[in-house]
Amino acid sequence: MKHASISGNVLFIILVAIGLFAALAAAVMNSEGGGKNAGSERAALYANDIALFAGSVEQAVGRMFARGISESDLCFDLDGATGGDTRYEGPAGCATIANRVFHPQGGGISYQAPSDRYLDPSFSSFRFYGEYLITDQTSISHVPPNGSSSTTELMILLPYVTKEICIALNDMVTDWPKGIDPYLDSATSIENRDNYRYQGTFIYARVISNSTYFDRVTRGCYRQGSGQWPNNAYIAYFTLRAR
Repeated sequence: MKHASISGNVLFIILVAIGLFAALAAAVMNSEGGGKNAGSERAALYANDIALFAGSVEQAVGRMFARGISESDLCFDLDGATGGDTRYEGPAGCATIANRVFHPQGGGISYQAPSDRYLDPSFSSFRFYGEYLITDQTSISHVPPNGSSSTTELMILLPYVTKEICIALNDMVTDWPKGIDPYLDSATSIENRDNYRYQGTFIYARVISNSTYFDRVTRGCYRQGSGQWPNNAYIAYFTLRAR
């Protein structure tokens, strides 16, 4: 299995930070000039926030792998302590503090809940609204080292972002044409999964499967289409560890 490249992750964080500075400067200029593009610039700032947090989780996971912690022992308990928020306390590794990503003695970062400003409130009644979803049940086709669509990756998703943020995020982290509507993914809906949060077992459940666009694309944002539930939801995704 492939270990995360810490140097590559650092470069990604630096590039995102540069993008954040550029978007902030543009937002200030637009504000002074009458705010013609204020909405799109705001979306770019929010997309940067999302990418920076996902990148910080990716770096933390990379540091933990470098210390010899196995992927099955990782613990993504959100509040860093036993009890309280128990959504990610399933893995046995949670019993060891060093395995906790969101703990000073583990991954060295804190969980940051996404701002309501990132999200489309029309989906507020659906599962996983208002949280970053860390999952071991999603695959991307042809991603090394395995390359199989039946081998799931370790991923962090943000379901139900706004369309504007989805577009801004794709402009930032993919090579797709700028400003286009997010591509449609034909995979199984995340809303249909009762136990989709990371449990350390890497059970195959779904694949980001529109091969025309998503092959080897390890981060981006897509639209759920007809036949999925909920229809027309936008999902941001980042690969923490390709398998």
